[in-house]
Amino acid sequence: MVYLDFWKKTFTYTGRDKKREFWLPFLVNILIGIGLFVFVKLTHSSLTHLPLYWAGLAFIPTISSAVRRMRDSGTPMTFFLILLMPILGLLVLLIILSYDSDSYSRSSGNSRNGQRCPYCHYTLSGHVLVGSIQETRVRQNRCPHCGKTLPSGLRVQIRR
Repeated sequence: MVYLDFWKKTFTYTGRDKKREFWLPFLVNILIGIGLFVFVKLTHSSLTHLPLYWAGLAFIPTISSAVRRMRDSGTPMTFFLILLMPILGLLVLLIILSYDSDSYSRSSGNSRNGQRCPYCHYTLSGHVLVGSIQETRVRQNRCPHCGKTLPSGLRVQIRR
């Protein structure tokens, strides 16, 4: 079931993935790639590029799952830039993807880096998200970055 969800959420970059939802399909895809490589070598097949095709097919769903996994662990998306370092970057990213879930992030919908807009994920630093309207400060129900209307019960309190 987890493996099928991995393929169904291929182009879904929103939401969160638990450790199991990332690592199980990741390891299954590696095992399938190794199995295809062994098959090609043992049968002397002309399909020598089959493992490479499999890796290319699984690349996009793996990236989207890694994005959801990083969001679940509360890691900023800028850590993807670490992949610019050839081998060390991949190893560091795999370690980051093995972090535990950010319990604060899971329970409140916010990240440990500050509260975020659910649409553009803009960190609302200097702003406070509040759920009640009875406070005396000025409030708006739009994100200051993207301008989209925030979900009901979620407002940005602007300090003046």
